[in-house]
Amino acid sequence: MRISDRMMQMNTMAGLRANQNRLAEAQRHATSGKRIERVSDDPVDAARAMRMQGQLNGIDQYRRNAISATTRMSTETVVLKSARDLLERARKLAIGVTSDDPNDPTRAAALREVSFIKQQMVSLANTSVGDERLFGGGDTAAPFQANGVYNGGDFVHDVQIDDNVAVPTSHTGRIFDATFAAIVNLETALTSGPASNVSAAVKPLADAADGLLGVETETGARQRQVDDTVKQIGSRQQLLLDRMQAIVEADPAESLLKVTAATQSLERAYAITQKTMSLNLTNYLR
Repeated sequence: MRISDRMMQMNTMAGLRANQNRLAEAQRHATSGKRIERVSDDPVDAARAMRMQGQLNGIDQYRRNAISATTRMSTETVVLKSARDLLERARKLAIGVTSDDPNDPTRAAALREVSFIKQQMVSLANTSVGDERLFGGGDTAAPFQANGVYNGGDFVHDVQIDDNVAVPTSHTGRIFDATFAAIVNLETALTSGPASNVSAAVKPLADAADGLLGVETETGARQRQVDDTVKQIGSRQQLLLDRMQAIVEADPAESLLKVTAATQSLERAYAITQKTMSLNLTNYLR
């Protein structure tokens, strides 16, 4: 097969353009500090990097979920502590009543304060976090009526904080059943009957407080699980970032060598092109 001058010219120009493209690519990687900026740079490693990025996005979502869980559980802990304080105050009021006369000033004052405690307890049990009722069981309306009756749902809000790891972030309002029963029992005892009835109302108040303490302890254990999981996914996130960086980012020294090599190759290509064109012109003049 005879190779024409035209074919030699085309091959020479194609080689020149290829060298120009290699230099441009080497300069682009050196400037950006990235070895892979688009899939065509390295399809196999680009696919690996995209899979890692997907995993990192998942970890970011788990972190956001953990923050949401912490907010809900921290709020629940504060509410439960406040509720226990109110029960303790009601217990002290009950212990302080010694008169059998419901109209006794001390007993009447205790009744008024216990009624106010019930109002405060209803307010605590209707606490909102964002647009949700913390103890609403999935309902958005206030779950507790003024008399302490629960009208909420039974849904428990879970959040995913890692692969196959979901944590309940609150309890339903049914955890206050014993609390409101004890307070209403004390109100009734203070309204009528002997002082012994008031004394009998002390233990249910203490039992209700113990029940809330148990819930608070459970919430604390859940929070520790969230904290431990966040540490674990943080370590996994850093490992993925390091691996992806090794794949995607360009080594500065290697990038400089590639730019230098591409520059030298292009210079040789220019020299060959110039020589080829000169020979073709000489042949033509002949």
